Amino acid sequence: MASKHTISARIIAIIGLVIALLSLLVSLIPCIGYYALVPSVISVICSIVGIIYLKKAGKTASVAVVGVLLGAMAVASAIYQYIEFKAVFDAKTRLENTVVDMEQKAKQKVKEVVIDYTKEKIDDYLKDDDTLKKQAKKSK
Repeated sequence: MASKHTISARIIAIIGLVIALLSLLVSLIPCIGYYALVPSVISVICSIVGIIYLKKAGKTASVAVVGVLLGAMAVASAIYQYIEFKAVFDAKTRLENTVVDMEQKAKQKVKEVVIDYTKEKIDDYLKDDDTLKKQAKKSK
């Protein structure tokens, strides 16, 4: 009959395997796969604990080893998803900043053009009418 510690170690190994499998499935989903990082790490820890206790009891730890392998694959996939997700949002932020800068430059350029155009029109108008020009000089 198996001891209480061996049964507990097998349960921990099975829990690690189940969490690892679910984490691997979630980590492969685009855009949300990085949420599987924490459960993946937990599954690896559970599986390693299962391996340690099962080896001390002299039992096979194949379920726990599979849990470690699947958990490690899930961790790798989740980290990859996080890196890609971060790269996309960094690019989005750079693009938004570029658009804001272009809008500000365009507004400033339009303002300058309108002011220059208005000044030219006023000067043209004053050149055409000497009486208004004399009045403008008097008001200065």
